[in-house]
Amino acid sequence: MYGTITIYRKVDENDTTTEPGRRRTTKPQESDSLSNTTANNKKTTSSWVLSSLSVIVLITVLFGVHLINRTGSINEGKEATATLLSSTPRLSTVLNQSTNNIMTTPTRKASLSQRGSSLGQVRDDLPMFGKGLMDPYHPTTNPDGYLVMLVAENKLMWKEMAKKIEDFQTKTDIPSWTFNYGGMGGEGSFKDSMAKMMKHWIHAPIDSNYLYFQDGAGPMLSQLSFVLTDADDGVLTAAPGYMAFVSDFGIYTGAKFHWISSDAENRYVPTIAQLEEGYFKSVKAGNPPKIFVICQPHNPTGVVFSKEEMTVMIDWALSKKDLHIISDEIYALSTFPDYPTTTSAADVMYEKFPNQTNYMGDYVHVVAGLSKDWGMSGFRIGSLFSHNIELLRAIDTVGYYGSPSRYTQFILQGVFNDDDFVTWYIEENRRRLYETYQALEEALSLIDVPLLPSQGAIFAWGDFSSLILDGQSERDLWMELFNKTKVALTTGQSCEANKPGMFRIVYGWPEGGVDAMKEFGRRLVTWKANRETSPKVFLAAEHPIDLTVMS
Repeated sequence: MYGTITIYRKVDENDTTTEPGRRRTTKPQESDSLSNTTANNKKTTSSWVLSSLSVIVLITVLFGVHLINRTGSINEGKEATATLLSSTPRLSTVLNQSTNNIMTTPTRKASLSQRGSSLGQVRDDLPMFGKGLMDPYHPTTNPDGYLVMLVAENKLMWKEMAKKIEDFQTKTDIPSWTFNYGGMGGEGSFKDSMAKMMKHWIHAPIDSNYLYFQDGAGPMLSQLSFVLTDADDGVLTAAPGYMAFVSDFGIYTGAKFHWISSDAENRYVPTIAQLEEGYFKSVKAGNPPKIFVICQPHNPTGVVFSKEEMTVMIDWALSKKDLHIISDEIYALSTFPDYPTTTSAADVMYEKFPNQTNYMGDYVHVVAGLSKDWGMSGFRIGSLFSHNIELLRAIDTVGYYGSPSRYTQFILQGVFNDDDFVTWYIEENRRRLYETYQALEEALSLIDVPLLPSQGAIFAWGDFSSLILDGQSERDLWMELFNKTKVALTTGQSCEANKPGMFRIVYGWPEGGVDAMKEFGRRLVTWKANRETSPKVFLAAEHPIDLTVMS
């Protein structure tokens, strides 16, 4: 999520300022065109205010959700949200007027740089997410709320994690080092505790001196792109894939993202032929590939690549000149019970070079974090494990701009130094994920929607293609599900899927786990029955998202 703090200045009606903070002297010969200039300025200012108000909406929504979580009362949260909105002059009116444009990129101020003006939304479903946050499902306090299943967060274990942190805080004095500057990539004791935790899926030796931490895995990927690519270099990964990778790797550097084809019949594991095709398409486009991203386990399908599959992809990438491999293993501990643990790229490389301290060499790097397996996206911790000394030095130079809170590091080392808790948490989380996934399978079977068999992660890949009506698009079906069933999913189109009607379903997000999936099934059955008796084609363009507060 991104936000902006906007400062407003009252402008004198007689002021001929062309932009906030800068006054222009009007010459006599300009008087005939002054009215047109003023009108254009008002239009620019209106667009600017409208863009800024979207940030106020997000802050307001999150405040309301915070109260809901704290009090358990959906009504109190909605009332507080409504109060905040009503205290902002004309906000509700402006929101109503902007409804038809809510899914488009807002007009930017003319004073931005070309780079700033070119920025759009990271993903197109954030307005839907914001609407869902206004009225989230809860099995007891709000059973009719939105089932938000489009943002990859795991809420199945947050109460247990919160209790662990609260216990640690009350029993431990805060050390002085949390108040001071230190290494931008993490305090030594914190890095040691994280290395110990990471050994639950990386079986190769981990020297914590080769770990580096930033304020999230997304920022870590952006930093890697910053030091590994130049403008118009290429970044490769398999499609379907995580849609925000495009922004993670390109927003600061201008690197160009290229998707490599893969097929459902092969569990979306790209073949050598497909890897080669994707590589040379990037080269032909004038984007020499510099990074190959492996998402292990795979987002959005939930596939966990085998040791053999990981080895084939890594060997292929190492055969290319100056192609770095980034293995994104942020879901590594979210595999189902009885399934082998995730094969890390580090383990593949250690098997090749077991007698070398720097067994990953200069071209293989592992990125992970705490947002997914540990349900702690708000704590903002992302990790890099690399044996490339020059890379680590370069990252340390830019790491100042994304260094994680030292107090957060102190709290987390208290969590991860408790071996018994960590082991219990991993096992219990895997159990809850699997039972929720099974409930999701049963819910979708009620309307004959198949799931790609998954081995882990916190989402699944569902095939709704049979439910697209004549004259409908995938986006129309997506919006129909949102408006008719209050269910929010991620489109396959946004993930570069090659078949219309595929949706990513984050079953770990809604409160209630299994109960939430049963509710999902009930809504789908009712929706499909109503659809069959009244088969009017639903078109997204006729039903824009309304972000006003519900009464």
